[in-house]
Amino acid sequence: MQEAQRRDYYRLEASSTPDWVRVLNKRDVVVEALEAQILDVSATGVRLLVRAGSIVRGTRLAVRFRIGSNRFAARGEVVWSELSEFSKTLLVGVRFDVDEHTRQRLVRAIFDGQRDQLRRRAPR
Repeated sequence: MQEAQRRDYYRLEASSTPDWVRVLNKRDVVVEALEAQILDVSATGVRLLVRAGSIVRGTRLAVRFRIGSNRFAARGEVVWSELSEFSKTLLVGVRFDVDEHTRQRLVRAIFDGQRDQLRRRAPR
């Protein structure tokens, strides 16, 4: 029997380029900039496609991105990473460390984004 995956928050498919992604050290000081693509985002985290490198579970990242007209900056921790089907790239799951106010802003922006996606897909 296979367990269904449960998520607390909806994941918005969002193939987009973040303003930036940065690797942080243990003191949250930037040590490296990354090229990345956002694949989806939720109120608790983001799934990124990054060039293969030393991004492993536990790596701290800072990400600045947009959802619609809303801009967000969040720090978080890589909770999983795996080689993608494309050579030299990794899929990376980042869990955000954000306050409740930012989380609620994310929820609203994601629902607005979901509504926009549904409108674009609706038959006319």
